[in-house]
Amino acid sequence: MLMMTITPVMDTAIGGITMDSFVLCGTVATAILIIFLIMKELFDTSDKRHHRYAVQALDTMILPFFAVFAVMVAYKVLQVISL
Repeated sequence: MLMMTITPVMDTAIGGITMDSFVLCGTVATAILIIFLIMKELFDTSDKRHHRYAVQALDTMILPFFAVFAVMVAYKVLQVISL
């Protein structure tokens, strides 16, 4: 009985995710990546100790956004090659 109620709910939830929402998320992730990279470069030029800690934290935060960006670029390249 439980499976009969969960299946339509999951179908509706998954069906509501469109390619436009993926494009929007990718665009936002790219913008955040650019902001983090700018902040990292600004903090990296400073000699203050707490700025070095900020650079280390930004290195950790940049990795997931870079991964999203790399997947987006790979997807776009595959789209162009398949044409």
